[in-house]
Amino acid sequence: MRVSHDLLPMTRDPLSHYGNLEAVVRGIREHRPLDLNAEQWHKEHPSESFDIWAEQARGCLLTGLHYDPGPLDLRAEILDREEREDYIQELVLFNTTPWIRVAGYFL
Repeated sequence: MRVSHDLLPMTRDPLSHYGNLEAVVRGIREHRPLDLNAEQWHKEHPSESFDIWAEQARGCLLTGLHYDPGPLDLRAEILDREEREDYIQELVLFNTTPWIRVAGYFL
């Protein structure tokens, strides 16, 4: 089913020529409402903690995205090390998922 952009107008221009999934996401929400808003959840569950909301929201999101990266093996690797006057700066490479590696500085 194709959703007309006239029915679900974009709130901003796409960032690329690939378009934007806003209309699709809005259509899904209208078909099956899902509210992960912490304030709304707290009104409905006043005696529960934010940690419980976060756990439920994370589970809901991961289930909805069919996302399960499995156990994480950081495989940290030091690429560069500089001893500074008051600290040591290391450029490290590590996994955030089994298929994504990122670089960052550890001070």
